[in-house]
Parts: sequence; C-alpha cells; structure tokens
Amino acid sequence: MQAVYYARKICQSQSTMLAGNATMYVGKIGILVLLYGKLPSESKTISSLNSALKANCRNIELVVWNNGPEKLEIESGNLLPDAQEIAIKFFETVENRPLSDIYNEFLSMSYDRFVIFDDDSVVEQSYATAIQTEAGFDLLIPRAICNGRQESPRIGSRPLDVDRCEDKSEDSNVFAISSGLCISASLREKFLKIYGQVFDENFVFYGVDATFFYRLRTIRRRQAVKISYGGQILHSLSRLDTLAGESSKFRRLERSCDIALQLRYYPSFFVLRVFVKKVIGGFFGVANYDSLLMVKTLISSRHPRR
Repeated sequence: MQAVYYARKICQSQSTMLAGNATMYVGKIGILVLLYGKLPSESKTISSLNSALKANCRNIELVVWNNGPEKLEIESGNLLPDAQEIAIKFFETVENRPLSDIYNEFLSMSYDRFVIFDDDSVVEQSYATAIQTEAGFDLLIPRAICNGRQESPRIGSRPLDVDRCEDKSEDSNVFAISSGLCISASLREKFLKIYGQVFDENFVFYGVDATFFYRLRTIRRRQAVKISYGGQILHSLSRLDTLAGESSKFRRLERSCDIALQLRYYPSFFVLRVFVKKVIGGFFGVANYDSLLMVKTLISSRHPRR
C-alpha cells in the first residue's frame, strides 16, 4: 500500500468550538472516502464534501482510499478546490481489500474523530457542521436518506426518530450503515480493550455494519457509551454492490458467508432462523444463497477469502 500526499497545507484555524461560555476541544478529524471503480472526481462524496467543508476547516484531513480494481492516474490539482486548507492523503489497494480491514487501518491513524464514507454518499451541510461542532459523543450517527426515505439509523425495520432520541434506552438496539459514522478515539479504545479491533475482520463486505453494532451493544452493557444523532446524508443502496464490483455471484457468496458467520460469532435465535431458512431456500433454488457454502463456512468459522 502506498500513500500519496496531494496537499500539505494544513488548516490554521483552531480545532475548538464555543458552547455557551465554555470552550470545547474538538481535535483532529480524519475523513475516509473509500473508492471503488471510479476516479475521485466522479465521487459524489468528495464533490459534496468540497461544498460542505468550504466554509469551515477545523483541523481536518481527507483520506481518499482507492480499493481497485485498477490503479488510478492521480488527477492534478486539489480535490477540494473550495477547501484548499485541508490536507489530503491517498491510499491505493487494487486487490479489493475487505471493508473491515480498511476501516480498521483507518481507525489506527492519529485522529480524535474518524468519519467513514463510501464514494456515493452526498454529505449535506448539516452533517459537515455536526462532525466539527458536536461535542461529548462517542459515536455520531447522521440520518441517511435513500429515495426519500430514512434508511439509517433504525431499530429493526423501524426508522429511529433521531429528533426525539438522545442517548435513551430505546436506542440500545440501534443499527446504522457504516457510511457516515463518526467514531471518537475514546470509543475506538473501548472496542480495542474488549475485541482488539473495532470492525470484525471475520467479515469481508456484508455484515461489517451489523457486527459493529453487535459489538457496540456488548460494550454498552458494560459501560456508558454516548450516541448522538445529527445532520443528514443522502445514501445509495448500491454501495456494497458497487464496492464489490456488482457481481451477482459475488453477492451470493458474500450473503451466504455473512449469515453463516453471524450465526457462528453472534448467535441468536433470529440469526439461526434466518440461517435455516436460507439454507433450505438455497437448496431448493428459491433463495439466492449457496447452501453448501453456508454450511462449510459455519463449520470452518472462516470466510473463504481469509
């Protein structure tokens, strides 16, 4: 893996905010944009960040990560022409590395806040402001809208009313997509003490989001974790398919492995029921799952790519 630095001009504004009469330290913010199969200039995320961040710069670095399938000819000029104070780092792994590996490597960097985006999320001004000014949280989750409907965060199949929920018991089973998550360094340390890593590297693509929140639930049973909700992004449901190469064969393999590994590492009656249903459905050809692969993965406890 190679890092290429596009810009080295660091923002000179202080990474603090005023709240009433108190000054709160925000710290250094790292923003990851994970590319697959497109140039940085084709990324809706980078384009929207250029617009959303131009008014404010609070010690932000943009980490652009090309995950393949081909090396990119780096475009000349700044990727953020309207926010030129922001430093930009470029990483390239054309072998299409697992999302969990990339997220964990990003989280090993020296930031106080880690923001994860895919390459086709539109970041609205409200969320760009929230990641710079919201204080006191362990995890910040934006409202993610897809085709006019809130996809994330949610409780089961029900969208969570983020305007009414602030660190209440009703969000103990919250789930959110990984794109848009803002993880504090303090929450990272809580994960590391229990699991040794934040995202579960037994999972490659599907299941990476869900298992983060499975782990978070365990942590919240042991100690306080403050979850805040603020701002909004526009999200595409094709995210994982795009990152994976939009192969139906790939989706079938990943979904099969995901259910089997969830049953192995995060067992519950619900997951067991889904596993049995998909194995039977795959065997009779009424579900797009590989029954034999599901059983093999459950027995081996490993993804085929591991």
